Amino acid sequence: MKHLKPELVADLHELRQLCAQQCVHCSEATISAPFQSVDIDRYFALLPLVCQLLPAHDASLLMNAMYDLRTGRVSSFHTQYERAYSFMSQHLSELARLHDELRTFVQGKQLNPTAAQWVQGYLEIFARWQRDGASREPEALMERIVAPVLRLNKTYPGSPFIRVSTENALLCGQWADEAASLKRAFGEAVGDCERAYRKARRMLDIVTVLPGPRKCRLVYFVWLGLIVFIAAMCKFKASAPVVDTPVVDTTVTRLDTAQLVYGLDVSRYQGRLLDSIPHFDSVYFVICKATEGLSLVDPMFYENWRRLEEMGVLRGAYHFFVSSDDPLRQAAFFHNTVGDSSDIPLILDVEAGSLRDSIPADSVHTLVLTCLREMERLLQRRPVLYTNLAFADTYLRDTAFSVYPLWLAEYSGRPSPVLPWAWRETGHTFWQKSASYEVNAEVTDLDLFNGSGEGIVRFCEGR
Repeated sequence: MKHLKPELVADLHELRQLCAQQCVHCSEATISAPFQSVDIDRYFALLPLVCQLLPAHDASLLMNAMYDLRTGRVSSFHTQYERAYSFMSQHLSELARLHDELRTFVQGKQLNPTAAQWVQGYLEIFARWQRDGASREPEALMERIVAPVLRLNKTYPGSPFIRVSTENALLCGQWADEAASLKRAFGEAVGDCERAYRKARRMLDIVTVLPGPRKCRLVYFVWLGLIVFIAAMCKFKASAPVVDTPVVDTTVTRLDTAQLVYGLDVSRYQGRLLDSIPHFDSVYFVICKATEGLSLVDPMFYENWRRLEEMGVLRGAYHFFVSSDDPLRQAAFFHNTVGDSSDIPLILDVEAGSLRDSIPADSVHTLVLTCLREMERLLQRRPVLYTNLAFADTYLRDTAFSVYPLWLAEYSGRPSPVLPWAWRETGHTFWQKSASYEVNAEVTDLDLFNGSGEGIVRFCEGR
């Protein structure tokens, strides 16, 4: 793998901006208007530089994917939709014309009861449609006009009006169904496109979070992101507008082959952030706040916990320690809430906000160590300790803490974290590298595991 050249940094930032813009275009795209796209020519100007990171075969795949986008597969939906919509509108106009003729025809006439009921029913169908806003969307026409007219005519067969309206309702429905199918396929195709750009953008986001000195790691991650981008974009062919269900490339996203393992931690403050995770399925783990003190359960914990089980990502839970509460009871409350359902060993969060009133450092040391040892007894495995550099070097300096895996909050922006004194020899297990990572306009923490995908599997299994 080639090293990342300094002159590529600006180009990577620009590529990230182009990806972000294309995500916006995708989210705003409608089939009834020509699809907007970013400057693909600029992509082609940038890609030869970016492709220096890739083997020749993968660089060729990336260029081919860009060419497929440039040829405008999505624009073919617009053309076909316009055709179907035009025919649908023609037959809708015929049905509306019959409505107007009927209203004129029956004025002053004495109709037999059956004919009068049919006329009243036909006029009422259009009256309801107009009261509801007279939508000309294919799905609305099928529900509001086509289906009611066909039901009505099946009940009252016979007159020329009925035969003509049935014929036009069937043809209107045929073209409305075609337009609706194209609209669904367009949405799926644009969704595939948006997911591809979103993944590429997120990978480039991480590049800006992970600074440059660790070039080999940085290059790998750019390479990984672009390969994910290729895998999604290769579905985006310029031929017929038929969209298959997206298939995740397991050679890219499988945890046991991942070289850089990152995840998020969430609590009630992030709301329903986990609903965004399917859009960036390279997140490997999520850690949720579970409990605090002796009685508080995070309002989003149970929903987040269930959601993560459905998604199949590694899940972890943490307890926010409160110094004024009994540490043994806190450990029991946490364990009773989460049980043995966590993939990652249970985590004790101790920081400045944990301290109540004025408390000596020695007392903090004793209380935290007591809680950790009780958690270890209940779990039959060592829990993880979350803290930050300043707090650890003030209150947790005893090497007795170093036997517990460290999840360190440290935002210096360096290629590796500055470790607290007690863990200088043993190192960290998780690193909360950023407290301002953005996921779909929601701000959360970005966490990195200190090892590979195979390593975190071994860690979770206690090996």
